[in-house]
Amino acid sequence: MNLPDLEIRIQQLLDDELTAEQFAKLESELLQNPKAMDLYLSYTRLDSGLQRHGSFLAAVEKMPVVPMEWILAQQRKRSIRISLLSAAALIAIMATVMWFTTVSHTPHTLATVHVTPGTDFTLTHNSDDTLPDRNTLAKNSRIVLRHGVVELILPHDVRAIIEAPAEMILRDDRTLELNHGRAYFKVSSTDGQGFTVVTPHQRIVDLGTAFGIDCQIGSNEVELHVLQGRVRVDSKQRDKGEIIHANRSVLLTGIDIKHDLDGPPAAFLQNLPPKIDMLLDENFETGLIANRDYVIQMDPTVIRDLAGNDFGGIDDDTTWNFNTLATTATVLPTSATWNYFHPLDAVDPAVADTDFNTTWYTQNDAGNRYDGPAFSGSGSGLFGYGSPGGIPTVNIGTPDSGKRYTAYFTTTFDLGAISASSVTGLTANIMADDGAFIYINGQATGNYHTSPGNDTYLAGMDGHGNVEVSTNITLDQSLLADGVNSISVSVHQRNNDSSDLGFQMAVEATFEPISEPTTTALLGIDDDPAQAPPASGTRDDSPPVLIAAYPADDSMNATQGGQLKMLFNKPIKFGTGRVFIQNVTNWSENKLAVWDASMSIDDRMLTINPPIDLEDGTREVGWLAGWQTDAKVTFLNPSGNGQWYNNDGLQDKKTTRADRIHA
Repeated sequence: MNLPDLEIRIQQLLDDELTAEQFAKLESELLQNPKAMDLYLSYTRLDSGLQRHGSFLAAVEKMPVVPMEWILAQQRKRSIRISLLSAAALIAIMATVMWFTTVSHTPHTLATVHVTPGTDFTLTHNSDDTLPDRNTLAKNSRIVLRHGVVELILPHDVRAIIEAPAEMILRDDRTLELNHGRAYFKVSSTDGQGFTVVTPHQRIVDLGTAFGIDCQIGSNEVELHVLQGRVRVDSKQRDKGEIIHANRSVLLTGIDIKHDLDGPPAAFLQNLPPKIDMLLDENFETGLIANRDYVIQMDPTVIRDLAGNDFGGIDDDTTWNFNTLATTATVLPTSATWNYFHPLDAVDPAVADTDFNTTWYTQNDAGNRYDGPAFSGSGSGLFGYGSPGGIPTVNIGTPDSGKRYTAYFTTTFDLGAISASSVTGLTANIMADDGAFIYINGQATGNYHTSPGNDTYLAGMDGHGNVEVSTNITLDQSLLADGVNSISVSVHQRNNDSSDLGFQMAVEATFEPISEPTTTALLGIDDDPAQAPPASGTRDDSPPVLIAAYPADDSMNATQGGQLKMLFNKPIKFGTGRVFIQNVTNWSENKLAVWDASMSIDDRMLTINPPIDLEDGTREVGWLAGWQTDAKVTFLNPSGNGQWYNNDGLQDKKTTRADRIHA
């Protein structure tokens, strides 16, 4: 019944003009429509007031004679009003009863759960009440943590970080039952004092502190690390035990201290996986991984301009590929080919070539002045004779006893894409029996078991080398040049009747990749006028145009730990969809949705912080339990050991709440 019809019927009712059929329809509408009932009551109040006012005027003008018809009409109206009001009261009573019988009490939320990306866990609630909000804990909520790390924000300024595998139950606002697991607790104020962690063997009561617990399945021993403040170790029967003060780590059996643990309690944090430390800093590690090949793809709708025009994305036809350099590289492997010269007659080469001792190591340099004996021998691996800890792969000939002195080796290595100026360290891993001098680009740079400046054919060594043992020697990286470099080594005997000689070497460079450009520098790139958006005042239907990106497509020098940057020709905003970051070195992939905190927009610049976890790949492994609408949980290998997980042996299908109750 619409409003005009309702008003007419109410007025007809008050004027006693309704038929029985009309009265039945009005009565039904008033019983079913609370707003109609409110309107009816308003009309009756108005009608009653008017009647009283009319009666008063009539009494003044006439004798107080009341017609019988009026009395009968009033009685009929009163009967109808009483009937309607009774029906309204009955509706209100029934609604109240139904609310109390159908709406259950929602338990009070005690804690909030945060998880690291890829954590695999199950959250259930031991209650017949309405389940609390997602990723929150109520009284007796239970978490089973299979992989990864969770953070609990508890009442009274208590914070907990728990590493898998672990199982815990929140008993109340001051009690967490830790059946097993490795956990860190931080109590930030005096309000949290008395917070208790109950293990299967004791009750650990906070007295204002930060502490760690390591409680493993099947062990009756528990590690307790008190980093700050103090804690008390009580029995399961709540008998008070010993107080453990800051900077102490102990191994507990029940309430007894079996012994103190070696090392400071702070080592407990250092032994936790990297994600724990990141959670402590409320941050997660991001950045490009060194020595990887990347492919970036983007859904067409991820980036839009302010007018709503889509960028169009990045697909197989519009690729964005690049490589990140390693921060260390073996520039000269042990398998490198060397040329060598080994006099077997014990004649000093400097007799025939007077400048031999100052030129032999320059023969591969641009300013080569060497004109002495040819380095005609060649090979790779372990050079030598006899048995210098192993059989040489390249036998350089064995002089007669009493004629065994020095062998000379030379080769080159190429820095490739590494800039010589970016090298911050150069290390030779050398095995030499008995000692050696090392030269780079014609300059002396290191020696092993020798006295500097004493590199002559007949010179003996200061010590006894052993080819089975490799030794790291720091070389001078300032001697390096871009591209090809020469390296030469002279290997000497300690005495001229030594039974063997051996040589093998590798060289490793540590360097800084080319730094990523700052946002300001990237914005300094000249815009292409042809790509500029239309002038103001005209409708802009053109999509955003990518002007520059870092790392550039097909580049080979992206910075380890760096970000991805995309510069467009006009201001942009997020749309919908995902960005796909593929590490084709090990075929792992990470998907970032537009709402991911790893992506941000500043005017025309999109910045992406790729998760470090990308290195170990992504797998969907479980479901978030505890709600009728379950949500997928994925994880990136939390142990960082390169192992890829799949659904086998894990919770790999949706389960209903009934399934979990009967399990």
